[in-house]
Amino acid sequence: MRLYAGGGDITALTLFSPKATRIAAFRDVSDVSFYIQNTFRTDISLVAAGRNIIPYNANTNLRTIADDLARGNFVSADSAKNTATGTPVKALQGDIQINGPGVLQVLAGRDIDLGTGPNFADGTGSGITSIGNRRNLFLPFDGSDLIILSGVPGTNGGAALGLTGSILDFTGFSNEYLTGASINSAYLKRAGLPQSAAELTPEQRAIVSLEEFYRELRESGRESLETGSYDRGFSAISTLLGSFSPKNGNIFTRGRDLRSSTGGAITVFAPGGGVTLAADVIGNPLTPPGIVTEYGGSISIFTDGDVDLGRGRIFTLRGGDITIWSSTGDIAAGTAPKNEITAPPTRIVFDSTSADVQTDPGGLATGGGIGVLASIAGVVAGDVDLIAPAGVVDAGDAGIRATGNLNIAATAVLNAGNINVGGSSSGVPTSAPAAAPNIGGLTAGSSTSAASSSAAQSVANQARTNTDAGAEEPSIIVVEVLGYGGDDE
Repeated sequence: MRLYAGGGDITALTLFSPKATRIAAFRDVSDVSFYIQNTFRTDISLVAAGRNIIPYNANTNLRTIADDLARGNFVSADSAKNTATGTPVKALQGDIQINGPGVLQVLAGRDIDLGTGPNFADGTGSGITSIGNRRNLFLPFDGSDLIILSGVPGTNGGAALGLTGSILDFTGFSNEYLTGASINSAYLKRAGLPQSAAELTPEQRAIVSLEEFYRELRESGRESLETGSYDRGFSAISTLLGSFSPKNGNIFTRGRDLRSSTGGAITVFAPGGGVTLAADVIGNPLTPPGIVTEYGGSISIFTDGDVDLGRGRIFTLRGGDITIWSSTGDIAAGTAPKNEITAPPTRIVFDSTSADVQTDPGGLATGGGIGVLASIAGVVAGDVDLIAPAGVVDAGDAGIRATGNLNIAATAVLNAGNINVGGSSSGVPTSAPAAAPNIGGLTAGSSTSAASSSAAQSVANQARTNTDAGAEEPSIIVVEVLGYGGDDE
């Protein structure tokens, strides 16, 4: 299905599509609700704009008219008195939602702003989301990958009609970096495609090239801890940008999400701007907002400017690594409170062929910040790589957590006491604790209370040592956590 506005905008539209869809506007995509469905693992759907993509925009003239009771826009009417009753019909929740497998690309020439609209219990009003087969049980369980680009126009100055239709030099990048006989690509494995660049379409090669781009950034950050050089990463950036000099393009999620619910990776690319999550939580979102993969899938973020979480979160809950690179800015884990709890609802998984029914627990995650977590038992450990060649990495109040390894490459690391690592850590001050966060198997209140008492005794012993040496005795704060609900699993 194709929906193009060759010279203007696409706005004030709710669209339901049962198959792969290509939507593009020369200027803006604004105040829309798109519910798209990929049916094959090789499907690639597209939403693109030459300027801004704002799924929920409360300030458009058409929304004001649609909410006007005086114009007859209402739920019901008293025909005898010819008067409106009830409330206005608010049909546009402001979603870009992909059902089924494959890939959804959301490409903006300038900014992507998810807006400040409310979340709804039926799963709408969420932002840009991949939900797999939650609305159609005949689809595969695994959901689509999300590829989100801001500040990247098309070659003609309008919308980028796919990665290969953008101003980025994917041809030059793939010719230089995809030279082996076999490609290590998560996308190709999920799509069931051959692991060979020669057998791919140009758009598939571009998707694989983007994966390789983030792999180069990650390895550059790890090597810099020994060499002090980020040349490998900046070389990859220069190759992909080609002659393009990005000057804008920020991503704002506010109280909404970039989220995959049933598998699917999330890729965020802002070569001329930064990423800002929830500077403050507006309204009453159903779950703390952010960039989240709930059921497997990595998160890869590249920006020129800051990555600022505020009160949001960047989490993988059941498998998947996190890689974040900021060329000139800082990476700040934000201020989300540690007592904030997310417990996705238990899912009933129904096999439409065999009629088999299984219960899938949603798992439990606490706090905010940046985290590769294990929301249930048995999740494979994942790594976190945070790279800010010219900036700092700030764990903030929310903290940074990894069930696997943590690698930080930056000019400085702030609030390192809020960093917890299950495996090895590099680039982290030695004062940071190396304790694996067990989100899925939190102990009962009595065990936690005993641990708190033991920790308090250790602090007291240290305090006595400092006093003997003539230092000022520190305060002792004892925190007893009574419990988080649920059993150990």
